[in-house]
Amino acid sequence: MSKKNKDLEVMEKSVTIQRDGKNYSASEFWLGKKCMGTIVDLDGNFEVTVEPEKTTMRVRNFSDGIEYLLKEWNLHQ
Repeated sequence: MSKKNKDLEVMEKSVTIQRDGKNYSASEFWLGKKCMGTIVDLDGNFEVTVEPEKTTMRVRNFSDGIEYLLKEWNLHQ
């Protein structure tokens, strides 16, 4: 007998991150009480940081950032 797939809810929180004296808008993605990672908008360039390994990747747009974050999270969790 197979298990049923559980629906998981990923929550997005808008935060502000300071780098090099500038404030940038960012989105944190949470799965329950675990932070999956952060996507920072660096004036048109997007940087994705995946938790807990703190791996960082630059992507072209926000949707590519979400895709990368989910791939890496599923790969390592």
